[in-house]
Amino acid sequence: ETVTLKPYVHLQGAGRDVTVLQGNITDDNGSPTDKATLILDSNTSARDLTVTNSGSEGQTRVGILVPAAKSNVLVADVTVTTSGTARSSFALWVAGRATLENVSATVSGGSVINVALMLKAQMTSPPFPAEATLYGGTYTASGTNAMGVKVEDLNSRLTANAARLSSSGDALNSDGWIEIYHSILEAPTYVVVNTQAGQPGRVLVKHSDFVGTGGIFNAITCVAVSRGAAFGATTCP
Repeated sequence: ETVTLKPYVHLQGAGRDVTVLQGNITDDNGSPTDKATLILDSNTSARDLTVTNSGSEGQTRVGILVPAAKSNVLVADVTVTTSGTARSSFALWVAGRATLENVSATVSGGSVINVALMLKAQMTSPPFPAEATLYGGTYTASGTNAMGVKVEDLNSRLTANAARLSSSGDALNSDGWIEIYHSILEAPTYVVVNTQAGQPGRVLVKHSDFVGTGGIFNAITCVAVSRGAAFGATTCP
């Protein structure tokens, strides 16, 4: 069963281990994605709880959804997981604009794709790019085509502060605009994929750490980034 918050409604749990929203929900169509365990409208928040989705039928499985054109959304001190068998698995999907504080997002089980945090605008007329700001938290993906965070639109934006993005594939895969500060990116394939060749300014990583053997696909901008003993003042290690 889906929990849908109306505008100006705030969902306060009693703690991640106490308040748990459990779903077994998939979206058969998936375009646009409009089903999830928890759906947040504009001017809403969810705090101090856990959200799960173990749906195993249909095309797309999502734990928490911020739909297109929804804004001023806050998710804080929340654990969200999606697991089980499905075609596409996403812990969080932000198509609007949201702030995520101390969120622990874990995803697995997708036979085609697994993404802990997806930023993908689903409204083109008028345009409404997806935007997310991360403060702390962990975003972990495993399985087929795994990504900690995926930004799918050219005009969508992600800002991350003191977050950890890790994956068995890519830590961060982006078409859009990215700013990463004081964070950890860990992956064996790519720590950062910038799909826009020749535009290193689209991805800024500053005062952060790269962990693992993952490379960088297309040029990005690095400032004071380390990888083990390697340190780059103005280059990417």
